[in-house]
Amino acid sequence: MTNHKPAIINPVMGQSAPFTQHQQAGNRHPANRHRHTPKKPRYAHKVQQQGKDTSQASTAPKTAQNSTNTGANKAGFGIGGNYNPPSRQHPAKSHLKQRQRADLARLPSPIDFYHTYGLTLKGGGVWRMAVCPFHDDRHPSLSINTDHGGYICHVCGASGDMVGFYMARFGVDFVQACKELDLYR
Repeated sequence: MTNHKPAIINPVMGQSAPFTQHQQAGNRHPANRHRHTPKKPRYAHKVQQQGKDTSQASTAPKTAQNSTNTGANKAGFGIGGNYNPPSRQHPAKSHLKQRQRADLARLPSPIDFYHTYGLTLKGGGVWRMAVCPFHDDRHPSLSINTDHGGYICHVCGASGDMVGFYMARFGVDFVQACKELDLYR
C-alpha cells in the first residue's frame, strides 16, 4: 500500500479551503508561526528600572554614615567620584567689550543708493529694472525693490540687499562695507 495525501480540491463558492499546517487560527502569516510569546518591548530593561519599589530607601532610618558629609563633595567630587570644580568666571571674559552693530537705518533710500553707484532705474512701481553691473548686460535684467532695497538679477543670479550689493560691487567684506557706508554708530 502506498501512502497518498488527500488532494486539496478548489473550494466551491461558499466553502473555505482547509488550513495548511502554518495557517492555524490566529497565525495566518508564516512569519508569526514560530512566535509563542509576545515580543518584548525594545526598552524593557528601562521600564523595569523605573518600576522598582523605592519605598524602602525612603523609609530607611538615617544613620550616621548617611547624614554626615565625608568632605568629598566639598572638595569638588560629585556622586560617583567625578571631579566637579567650583564654577568661576574667567577674568578675561568678565570685561567683554560692547560689539559694534551696523545701523541699517542709516542707509539712504534704495533709489538714491543705486543711483549713487551708477544704476539707472527704469519702470515704475515697487520693482524697478536696471542693467546688471555683475555681468556683460545690454538689456535691463536686474530687478530692484524700492521698498527694502533688495535686488536680483534674472540672468546671472546675483541677489542680496544694499550692503550685499556694495560688497559684491567693490569686493569688500561686510565689516569693511559697513565702515565705508558709515553704518556704525
